[in-house]
Amino acid sequence: MLVTVPTTFLLWRLARAPLDVTSLARRWLPLAIVAGADRGAPAGRLDVGTLAIAWKPSHRDGGLVLQARDLRVLRRDGSTALSLSRARLVLEIAPLLIGRVAPREVEAEDMHAALSRRADGAVTLDLPGARADGNVPDLFIFRALTRVHVARVTATLEGFSLHVSLLDGLRQAHRRLLWDGNLAADLVAPGKETVTLDGHAEPASSGVRWHLASSAFEPQIFSPVAPELARWHVPLAVTLDGVETEGYVGGVLRHRTGLAIAWLAGRATLGAGQILQEGAPLQVNGGGAALSIAPTHPGERDARLALRGGWIALTGAGNAPTRFTTFADFVLSDLLRPRRIDGSAHVEGSSFEVGQLGAIWPQAMLTEARKWVTRNIVAGHGSGLAVTATLHGDHGWPSLQPVGMRGALHLEDATTIWLPGMPPAEHLAADLDFAKPDTLRFVIHSGVQPADASAGAPRLTLAEATGLIDGLYVRDQNGTFVLRLSGDLGTYLRLLAQPRLHLLSRHPLPFSAPSGPVAATLHIHLPLEAHVRDEDIHIEARGAFHDVHLGDVLLGRDLADGAGTIFATQNGLDVTGTGRLGGVATTANVREKFRHDTRRDEVTRIHAVSTFDPASFEAAGLGSPDLFTGQAVLTSDYVARADGRGDVALALDLGAAGVSLPVWDKAPGLAASARAHVALMHDTVTGVDGIVAQGPELALNGHAVLDKGGIVGVALEDFHVRRSKGDARILFGSGADAPLRVMVNAETLDLAPLFHRVAAGSGERPVRERPAGAWRRREWKVDLKARRLFLAREAMLGGVSAHLEEKGGRLLFATVESVAPAETHVVLTPRGRERHLVATTADLGAMLDQLAGIKRIGGGAMRLEGALRDEQNGAGGLTFEGRLTGAHVALLHPPAALTWVTHLAPYDRGVADGAHFEFRDISLPVTYRAGRVTIRDGQLGNDALGATVTGDIDTVTERIDLRGTLVPLFSLNALPGKLPGLGKLFVPEKGGGMLAATFAVKGALGDPSVHVNPFSMLLPGVLRGIAE
Repeated sequence: MLVTVPTTFLLWRLARAPLDVTSLARRWLPLAIVAGADRGAPAGRLDVGTLAIAWKPSHRDGGLVLQARDLRVLRRDGSTALSLSRARLVLEIAPLLIGRVAPREVEAEDMHAALSRRADGAVTLDLPGARADGNVPDLFIFRALTRVHVARVTATLEGFSLHVSLLDGLRQAHRRLLWDGNLAADLVAPGKETVTLDGHAEPASSGVRWHLASSAFEPQIFSPVAPELARWHVPLAVTLDGVETEGYVGGVLRHRTGLAIAWLAGRATLGAGQILQEGAPLQVNGGGAALSIAPTHPGERDARLALRGGWIALTGAGNAPTRFTTFADFVLSDLLRPRRIDGSAHVEGSSFEVGQLGAIWPQAMLTEARKWVTRNIVAGHGSGLAVTATLHGDHGWPSLQPVGMRGALHLEDATTIWLPGMPPAEHLAADLDFAKPDTLRFVIHSGVQPADASAGAPRLTLAEATGLIDGLYVRDQNGTFVLRLSGDLGTYLRLLAQPRLHLLSRHPLPFSAPSGPVAATLHIHLPLEAHVRDEDIHIEARGAFHDVHLGDVLLGRDLADGAGTIFATQNGLDVTGTGRLGGVATTANVREKFRHDTRRDEVTRIHAVSTFDPASFEAAGLGSPDLFTGQAVLTSDYVARADGRGDVALALDLGAAGVSLPVWDKAPGLAASARAHVALMHDTVTGVDGIVAQGPELALNGHAVLDKGGIVGVALEDFHVRRSKGDARILFGSGADAPLRVMVNAETLDLAPLFHRVAAGSGERPVRERPAGAWRRREWKVDLKARRLFLAREAMLGGVSAHLEEKGGRLLFATVESVAPAETHVVLTPRGRERHLVATTADLGAMLDQLAGIKRIGGGAMRLEGALRDEQNGAGGLTFEGRLTGAHVALLHPPAALTWVTHLAPYDRGVADGAHFEFRDISLPVTYRAGRVTIRDGQLGNDALGATVTGDIDTVTERIDLRGTLVPLFSLNALPGKLPGLGKLFVPEKGGGMLAATFAVKGALGDPSVHVNPFSMLLPGVLRGIAE
């Protein structure tokens, strides 16, 4: 009774009017409401100017009424964190008994609150030093709240200010969480940009219909709290309309609130502005989208989100606008905190210039693929863009990934850089789509690929190309490109020589000037990074070629009519093919290794097999086709090593060939071969050795002579060719005009084949004259020593020593000496435009017997002297004019008439008998022209007999036709011819006599017939000539 009466009186008093309890409250003010980190030092204290209490009797919204003015929350330093001009709260009584505050009504006016964000992301009053568990919101329970009225409220957070002009809300009767009312507020950003918010809610049949709209603002104003919005310099205006019902939506307030959305419809409108990104910003002309949200089933947390009518207009370089449209659908396991998400999205775009892709492709969309495309596809026109994606995620929005992709984009007249540093492909027609959900594919239908970036560079036809960019949604992407090219082989190899490919730039091919058609593929695989390491690039090039020409393939030889394949990677090169190497049918394989471990490792190998026939023998410049029959096979193996050393092994198989050389021949089927080794250093010849030839009656060994990296000669240590045996050295110099030096030292040297060749069953025939050419025009110098020198099958000189000099096909100087069969000397020296010849022999008979088989001449020391001339009047050939003189030359087995005439002289003294006839003096004027030797007024004789001779010797037909007179008693018989004025009547022949016998020598040069007419002595002087 004592408690009930005072309590009833107090409630009656409070129900009549508020009771001012300021003085009483002062005992506890300022009241600690937020604990600090240090005990006894609260972080937040509550203070009020006036405080009154009242009682509102009502079953639904009644309770204890608190009215306060000048309410403040003070920080530890006494500054104000919250100030409130007037506040009115209606509180439930029961929660107060357990220290909790459960408001039914809240009214506040002219409030200023400073907020801050804790390390865990929670927003609280800005109270430095507050403990995390000392927070005011834990004191409040809002489930009984039925009315809110707020006016002129300002809250600040991290530079933002929220000014609420009016917030007036009333919970619907019999609804726990559905409110209607109005909201008017302004949000001021740190840069003083202002966003105006206007909203209202009103009852609807299924709950509360509400509307919220914002004024246009640039999202970048929120970058202090959401840095990802710093790029958005585009005006954005948002409107939202929806209907709320009682139910559950996780995360809006708390699960127990039971708030749900029946449906929500929103619209966003973009104005003109920029979205900043790396490279060129997105220039936005405008855009918009409509968004709708509805639960999949009423009252459940699953929701369906639909985007309709989305569009954005972007402007690239040249102010050419591109318009994109989109729509999308998503099903979420929870609207605000979804775990499972399924959806689809579709985007279409109008035509655009490829150069502006960077300005219209958002940086956050397929980031790495965007980098490659915008960096490598640098020009062209795009059209027909359409992309449809099927999306799925099991762990919220960050896990959302495409599980299905369909798309299309056509490019025309595009320019693409496959690899930085590689010349771009031009004039491409291509289509882009998706090979897999995470793989972008593009197919090129036509275009051209320049060999390099220089102006006017040759081009290859790009018949087809494909490219794949995989891993679109992971951090690192890879690109694979396959180019199918056709064109000239030289252009293709020039492309492979681009430094960025690391194929042929540091490993030049071992041939030059390639040309001819090729069909090729180029595979490139690399990570799509801004700076790609060389070791991460994998390149494979293949090609098939035909009708190709390659220069300087092997030892200066070119390859023509080539056909084969080429394969190259960063590890090496392999070329295999056939063709005509130096005019010779050849199969070759070239292998290059681009990587090696030691300097002795092999880096290049060429294997070539060449097959010669008579036609290719001539085409290769090796000689006339009639020197060669059948087939010969030349195998060439070239090896180069990393230290610059190289070797060439040459092997020639003549087993199936017939050879007909001036000094050696063989029939097909007889084994014969030749081989040689060439040593190189950095492609410069340092040695040629192992020169070996073997065959029937053939064996030689030698090496090349080098000077300053060039082959200037060949040294044969020993040679055995038929009867010839010895050694030789041939020096042909390093220049085209260098004299050709030949030095031969032989035990036996057989030159007979150079003058006569014996063909089986055909007798002897002259050797074909040496053709004029480069060798004929060069200067020759020959030094020869031979113990035996054969000029014919049996004709031999012994102890021969010679020096010859020839220039322009003319023998200018010569000295020849021999000791057998007689001591002989020949000297030829130039004198102006002529050449002077002096030849002497100690035994003419022995020389004629040995060299010409003439056995009817014995002994005789002879001298031939005269001048050699080259015809200048068009007759051609060589002429000689001189005199042959000698003594003690015997005619063996003379005719009996000649002996009889000789015996007429009383002082015969044995100069003639039946075995021989000796001429003690000989003087023959001799001329030579066109193979004919002519003697005019020749004189020969002794004390008993004189003779005259006139006639011709044909060296071509080897026939002799000489005639003359024999003058007995020569000393007396010749006197009438010396009479002045009458001498010609008695002695018509020069060196003749009044009485003389005529003779004639005719027939084969080796065995002529001699005829003497002794009866002509009966006709003196001119009568003898008339009788003849």
